[in-house]
Amino acid sequence: MPRLGVFVLVVFVIQIVFVVLVVFIIIIRILVEILIKMISKHRWVTHGAGYHETGSVAGFAFSRLGGGYVVQK
Repeated sequence: MPRLGVFVLVVFVIQIVFVVLVVFIIIIRILVEILIKMISKHRWVTHGAGYHETGSVAGFAFSRLGGGYVVQK
């Protein structure tokens, strides 16, 4: 019977470690998403929307789908 107590203790410790890891991963993911939003917002404010780049990509995609032309602003 003493071995059963050690087994239960080990399983309990493993569960606690697993829960802590899951919570840590969730917190890291949230922080990374916030950081990405901050960086993209900073780039949007400092550089603005690149009409030429977005127009070129849209024009290329549109032409590959059999469309006509895209007027760039």
